[in-house]
Amino acid sequence: MLIAVRIWILLSVLLVSAGWILSAVHQLNRTGYLIIFALAGMAFVFWRRRNRTTSVKNPPKKFRALRHRFKRRAPLLFLAFAGFALLSGCLYPALNYDANAYRLPRVFHWLWAGQWHWIHTFDARMNISACGFEWLSAPLILFTHTDRFLFLINWLSYLMLPGLLFGVFTRLQVRPRVAWWWMWLLASGWCFALQAGSIANASVTPFGQSEQCCGFGGTFCVTFPHISGRMGTLKLDNILDIHPDLLVGVDMSCLMHLSGLAQVQGRPLKHLHTIQVLRDTLGLG
Repeated sequence: MLIAVRIWILLSVLLVSAGWILSAVHQLNRTGYLIIFALAGMAFVFWRRRNRTTSVKNPPKKFRALRHRFKRRAPLLFLAFAGFALLSGCLYPALNYDANAYRLPRVFHWLWAGQWHWIHTFDARMNISACGFEWLSAPLILFTHTDRFLFLINWLSYLMLPGLLFGVFTRLQVRPRVAWWWMWLLASGWCFALQAGSIANASVTPFGQSEQCCGFGGTFCVTFPHISGRMGTLKLDNILDIHPDLLVGVDMSCLMHLSGLAQVQGRPLKHLHTIQVLRDTLGLG
């Protein structure tokens, strides 16, 4: 597992560095990436020749050990989630609000121009957001002419999550047996599994007039019930216009007010507090 993590980190460093280097020389294209990959391959061959090991590996034995591990319940649960995430990524486009708003558009801009460049737009995220994920996805889009494989970036990272969790727990002096269980249970959490088959953990969708109060305001709803109800209905209309699967908030009184109005008006709205989402994700319910 540690070798796989190191390889993934080195590959990520290579792709991010390649993005900036090729942009600097105006060669953010297939030829530029092929040259970078060729140089990286030659460097790897040279390093392997200089660092040959005499250890004898036994692939059949490792395969049997791996098969035995995933016969146990916790690893099997994680394996099932990983399989479903892979199937989901293959069947459905791995898109979300952030991807459509600025992540993919700016990659297309850079590839078309052959370099990173400042994009003149009112959306500041096109220029000020970190470019790490974009530099990982750029060669995938460039060589495959599709964005359907972008979820593999998160899916491969997801496969390494249990081992990394185990390493963190043991370094925090958690007993190995306890860390072993939690590394599988936490990695099987809802947000991690959902992100593994997409390019985001959830699609956070903005709604109209989100800055407006819901109208609850403590005693305000008692003193001015009609105004409170109209304000809540207006906010509820804006929320339901985007057809959300779930409304998540940090103020329980706002959630109760909106869900109460929705129930009275015959417009059901599923809602959860942020703490409830964390509880369900960590499996503490």
